[in-house]
This record gives sequence, structure tokens and C-alpha cells, in this order.
Amino acid sequence: MKRHKFALISPFLSLALFQSAFAGSLQNGDGATCQKDICEYRLPKIRSVPGTIVPGPDGAMWFSENGGNRIGRITQQGKITEFDIPIANGNPFAITFGPDGALWFTHSAGKIGRMTIQGDFTNVFTVPPPIVPGIPFVPSIPTSLTFGPDGAIWFVDNGPNRVTRMTVDGTFTQFPVPTPYASPHDIVTGPDSAMWFTEFLGGKIGRVTLDGTFTEFEVPTQFPVLGILTAGPDGALWFAEGIGNKIGRVTTDGQMTEFPLPSSPGTPASIAFGPDGALWLVEYFGNKVGRMTTAGEFQEWDIPTRHAYPQGMAFAPNGSLWFTEKANKIGAMPHPIK
Repeated sequence: MKRHKFALISPFLSLALFQSAFAGSLQNGDGATCQKDICEYRLPKIRSVPGTIVPGPDGAMWFSENGGNRIGRITQQGKITEFDIPIANGNPFAITFGPDGALWFTHSAGKIGRMTIQGDFTNVFTVPPPIVPGIPFVPSIPTSLTFGPDGAIWFVDNGPNRVTRMTVDGTFTQFPVPTPYASPHDIVTGPDSAMWFTEFLGGKIGRVTLDGTFTEFEVPTQFPVLGILTAGPDGALWFAEGIGNKIGRVTTDGQMTEFPLPSSPGTPASIAFGPDGALWLVEYFGNKVGRMTTAGEFQEWDIPTRHAYPQGMAFAPNGSLWFTEKANKIGAMPHPIK
């Protein structure tokens, strides 16, 4: 054995470019192919463009289909089920499971949706348009969501440059990000019970308390293009730098450390801590799965499919690692830790 949501350009522009470049080139099919440590499962429908992937309460992995306007489910044995989203003019991107056992998702039509694990879409909430002085309308583009310690849904709104809190019954509170045109991209709950987020274009890591008080920390690398972040077992936040080609670490008081990837351009797209205490990542242009200790020591595995463009990644409760490929596949490392 040798992360977002793609971090170089916005998820929706990246989707459009991918569909244009690969239209007609993807083949339908079922089954798995395995090489060494990695297995890959082709999605049943062409141009699905799987994005975020998360473990579900049923032991399966669930993923968004950015190109197909669907939510997908894959079992540990590779059986795939897909659910069409009844929302027109857009596609899902981020997904998460709530304390109610349901799947919640962001939709590029400016909506937040809820779906049961049986595939029933029970709620759809329209994000209210923000009031921006001098601009008649700024479309909502929610790109990431999570449940906060207050039991509410917190999401970042890329278009109007906001962090938003939403109760499960659809009451919205919007907090403008202090840095103009920062394009917040990903959001998680920090070890200090505040909400932490990356600024895709702002080059900063943001922190907002539950009452809406902001603090921003500038990343040392110039124009890093920030993507996914995650809370680490060491009490710090870790994040992916797309163009910077680094993994960053920030303490809750703003101290920064950066670790360059060994592959160039690796382009970390998604990161997550594994059960071994190490940080795992997928490299969008490097076409690899990576592992990095908290001391900065790297290992890498080549993804069998060339130009797979891995995007989302997550661990299943049994320790297996799963990731999405824009090449219309779901990848898995059944036994990543040996």
C-alpha cells in the first residue's frame, strides 16, 4: 500500500464544464471493478456526476448526483438505488443526515430539502433572497450544510456571501460574511461549538458564533482557493487548499500550519479523518487517494480510472473509505488501513 466539493472552481461551474467536455462519452453499466486496494462502481445512469457522499443510519453510503438531480444510495456490497428529486431547474450538491434520521440537502435552485431514507421528499424550503444594497437580486446558491449544536441547520450561501441558520421548520436567519465576495464554500461545527467555514475566494477561514459574531483568519498562502474543512481529533480545524495544493490546519485561536502535497498538481478536493487518526483526502487532478498523519507524513494510492476527478469522500462506520468520481463512478477502499 503506498479530503468538496472540488476546490478550484465553484461546484456549479465545474459541473457545467464537466458535462460539456464529457457529454456522450460515458457508458451505462453495472457491477464493480477492483484493482489492488480500490474498487469502483459505475452509476446506472450516464452523466450523474456524483458529488458529496456521507454514511447513512442504515449502514449504506448516500451521495448527491449533481448532474442527474438525484440522491443515490450504495450498499457496502455495491448495490445502487437512485431517487429523483422533485425540484426543477437545479441539482443537489451537499447532503447530511440530521438527528431525525432524514437526509437534508442543498439544491442549486436556492432550496434546502429533506428526504427520508425510504426516498420520500417531505419538505422543501426556499431560501429567502437577501437584501444587498445596490443589487436588485442575488440568487441563493447554498453549497454546504450541517447541523449545529443548537439543533438548527447551518449552511453557506455562495451567491449572496452569507452564512445562514435555518430551523427544521423553515425559519431563516442570515449573517453576511464580513469579507466582500468571499464565496463561503464549506461549513462544520468546530470544537468550540461555533460554526467554522472556508472562504472559497476570500482566502480566509471564518468562524461565526451561534448569535452571528464573526472572526476571520487569513491563510498564509496567497489565493489558496479553499474547499472542504473538517474538525480534527487534535482540537483544530483542517482544510483543503485547491490551487495552493496544500492541507491547512488552524487552531481555534487562529494559528495556521500548512502541509504541501507530494503530488503536483494534486489539488485536494475533500478531506476527512479516518478511524486511524490520520487525515485522508482525494486529489482531483492528482487522481489519487491520500493519507496524511497529523505530523504531515503522506501516502498515496492511484485511482484505477484515469481522469476520475474524485470529489467527495467519507468513511463508513465499518472503516471502509468511499469517494465519488465525476467519471460517473463511486470508489471504495474496503480495507484502507493495513
